[in-house]
Amino acid sequence: MYTRRVFLRLLGVASAAAALPFPVGCGDNADADVPLFFDAHQWATVDAATALILPAAERGISASDARAVRYIDRLLAAFDQVSEAAPPTIFAGGPASGRQPAPDAHGKSTSAFPPADMATFLPLTRAQEIAWRVRIFGSAATPGGDFNDALLGPTVGWRDLYTDAVTRLDAVAAATSPGATFLTLGPADQQIALATVSSEVSQFGQALIEHTLEGVFCVPEYGGNADRAGWRLARYDGDSIPLGHAVYDASIDAYVDRPEEPTSTPSPHAISEDFDSAILDALTVAAVGSGGKKFF
Repeated sequence: MYTRRVFLRLLGVASAAAALPFPVGCGDNADADVPLFFDAHQWATVDAATALILPAAERGISASDARAVRYIDRLLAAFDQVSEAAPPTIFAGGPASGRQPAPDAHGKSTSAFPPADMATFLPLTRAQEIAWRVRIFGSAATPGGDFNDALLGPTVGWRDLYTDAVTRLDAVAAATSPGATFLTLGPADQQIALATVSSEVSQFGQALIEHTLEGVFCVPEYGGNADRAGWRLARYDGDSIPLGHAVYDASIDAYVDRPEEPTSTPSPHAISEDFDSAILDALTVAAVGSGGKKFF
């Protein structure tokens, strides 16, 4: 059975680091697990695949717990219900999510919460729309999106990559055991099947890892990071606007640290310990993808 680190190496992730800055699919994840693009079997298969990328490990939080599959599904459906009043769900607004209260004149929390601006998505420029349609639908299905095809070849869209990968995963499973699907395999055989398909279609392997990491650590408005599981895994307290960590106290005309989440000193609840394997593996994927060295 492959260890996760060996498995990630087999996937050959070229640029997974691009996934880690909190990216770009609503509210604080109150929406149910209702697929917008995937069918039920595709959803379950991709969900199981994300859990192989980031299993529960020591802290008991996996990519499946964080609903990375929901992030991926929302991303693939970003253009499906677009209107003048409802832009594609690509770039969340801001600056505030409505999760943190406003401070009073002395930097203390109040009962006033700002509007949840992150739940309102921003319109795209024409160039942004073409670029994102190429990523999701592919260059051949995007009017004006084939400008690089003569030099680089057609871009296969993420939708096609995922639907094709589910078919391939089931085919590998059936070849292993007649009548089996990826979902009926044990974890070790699932890892082998996923490594096989990712080596056959490297664009899928790269997309799956990038999107899994995005789905775990993104702001919840994009559909992932359910119940802020990814932030709990990383011990990140999340977006803090407008309360902030260092807040302005008008009575002394200076910024002061929030006692419960200070900027200049460790938080009172901070735990001093080494990174566990889940965080080390995520950092390793990011570092190697950006040309750096592995974390040990």
